[in-house]
Amino acid sequence: MNDILLELEKNPLTKQIATSIGIPLPPILKRYKGPWKERILEDKKINVGGYGKTIVQDILATTLLKAGAQIYIDPSIEQQVRSIYEEIRKGIGGIFLQEQEKYHALVFDATGIQNPDELKSIYYFFHNNIRKLASNGRILIIAKAEEDQKTIEGAVCSKGLEGFTRSIAKEIGKKGSTANIIYVREKAEERIEGVVRFILSELSAFVDNQVFRVSNLAKAPKEIPFYRSLDRKNILITGAARGIGEKTAELIAQEGANVILLDHPLAGEDLGKVAERLNGYPILDDLMDPESYARITDKIKEKFGKLDGVVHNAGITRDKTIANMKEEQWDQVLQVNLKAILGLNKSLLDNVLDDFSHIVCLSSISGIAGNFGQTNYSLTKAALIGFVKHLSEQVGKRGITVNAVAPGFIETKMTAVLPLFVKEAGRRLSNLSQGGLPEDVGQLITFLISPGSYGITGQVIRVCGGALLGA
Repeated sequence: MNDILLELEKNPLTKQIATSIGIPLPPILKRYKGPWKERILEDKKINVGGYGKTIVQDILATTLLKAGAQIYIDPSIEQQVRSIYEEIRKGIGGIFLQEQEKYHALVFDATGIQNPDELKSIYYFFHNNIRKLASNGRILIIAKAEEDQKTIEGAVCSKGLEGFTRSIAKEIGKKGSTANIIYVREKAEERIEGVVRFILSELSAFVDNQVFRVSNLAKAPKEIPFYRSLDRKNILITGAARGIGEKTAELIAQEGANVILLDHPLAGEDLGKVAERLNGYPILDDLMDPESYARITDKIKEKFGKLDGVVHNAGITRDKTIANMKEEQWDQVLQVNLKAILGLNKSLLDNVLDDFSHIVCLSSISGIAGNFGQTNYSLTKAALIGFVKHLSEQVGKRGITVNAVAPGFIETKMTAVLPLFVKEAGRRLSNLSQGGLPEDVGQLITFLISPGSYGITGQVIRVCGGALLGA
């Protein structure tokens, strides 16, 4: 399961030898460890630029300062934006005028850009600063949603920034750095705080080349905690006995949640160990049985009364080409990966899921790009993308968010048995030249299951390191 090239990178001697003979080595990614801190960007130097009459600059500045960052105003910043920062600087400090040799992040507020000529501001900012981005750095662009642009020129500029972000992500990946973009809808500007914190921190180490759309579709909760944000929340994780499900449960428990761990009876021993370690509540049941939905719901209601979130992680594969696939292989995958999610989710939603709760489904790159020999699996994972889009529109008035996470190549026991060539292709086709870890998926799920994600709903977000496949 180990990535040989990453192991060479970790050892100074083997790194020197590999470099001398021209073997490109992947960067070592810095990943966040431990419970999330209130000041998650403590002492991070962040260079901020922007243009024109922006709609999030004051919110962005406040967010960065609350998260512990040091803000540096770029010399090229447009005067209208600079004046906002100078006012904040006079009041509370934490904003600096001098330039630095290296920055943890480059952030550009493009919400004021209205026509193609103004896109030149993006060129100047990144042309002048890209070499100052530190290893494991972050690029974040914030733009106005196309739907809210008043002119065609404004709309095409907003869309164009997505292409810019995806391209610059490929330029910085060899340093372990990532680039993402936030599109913000009108009257949803306050909701960017949690997303900004997640993207700019080390929580997002393998989330690259992604679009985050912040809207006001879901009703907003009264309070948004960023420390122990899941304290005393009841969260159900299916398929929790091992792999991504186990790691997700661990991260969610770390944020203070009561974790309810569901898996198949055959995984009882493994699930028991996870439950004991995390002080979680195990439920053994078979999602192949439609009557399990009511049984699971009743157990949760009896033990906890209500549920604050559910992670639909359980899934199976039965890979064969369509010509060789048996009917039972088709039926099994559709039952566990799709029908069970629809049925269990409806039972939970009708009986125990509280207002302002969060629903996260595990989709896959296979559901976006397709995969040879996985017509059944790819169908279910694409269907879940449709599920979160349509369900989010129905439950937003209750303050419930619904999203999908689509992992790319993740180093698990499942991928460890793949042929070497397939593994190497999966690893090296990402911007970061490596596969992800279960914790990379788990951190995004933990974010999406927490109150700070209430501006994100109806979306599918990839955890793939900016992989070429499905990009």
